[in-house]
Amino acid sequence: MYRLNPEDHPRPGIHGVLNDFDLVSDENKLPGPHASMQRTGTRPFLANDLLRDTPVRHLYRHDLESFLHVLRWIGSRFNGPDREDTTVLKRWLTCEKEDLIGNRIVVDQLAFTPHYRSLVSTYMALNSIFSQGQMKMSLLAGEFATDSDEYQAQNRTLCDSVTFESFMAALEGGGSSDGTV
Repeated sequence: MYRLNPEDHPRPGIHGVLNDFDLVSDENKLPGPHASMQRTGTRPFLANDLLRDTPVRHLYRHDLESFLHVLRWIGSRFNGPDREDTTVLKRWLTCEKEDLIGNRIVVDQLAFTPHYRSLVSTYMALNSIFSQGQMKMSLLAGEFATDSDEYQAQNRTLCDSVTFESFMAALEGGGSSDGTV
């Protein structure tokens, strides 16, 4: 699917749009966390919260985090049309879900391939909003019970760290890159 913005739009031209409406739900009609332990999506790219055994409600920020993992995969594994087989990334496909989060941390030490080196600053900016939000949430866990309304409200956006606006700002942000993360 694509969208064509007019010339007077801040971002004129054709833009690709990816929509996955297979399992869409009205958030206002959901009673709470999913009762099922089933998760949809490709495991290496699932948000960390969705890899845990405790059922959680699927949040918008989980999709944004998945994008971050896909960006990391492409930037580290591919060099334009040529494939770079990185052993650490191969482990993402075969490791237990409990080990996947730790393996993602190791992947942060890998260099983006030359073809995608220009995306390093974008990846770092995106990763930073998630890292900052996780730190804020761990501090908040000491103040509120994790099942409290206040904690759950803050968890939706990781204490306002992961919002549409912060994600878009990170995507649009600049910075120099040397190809390492």
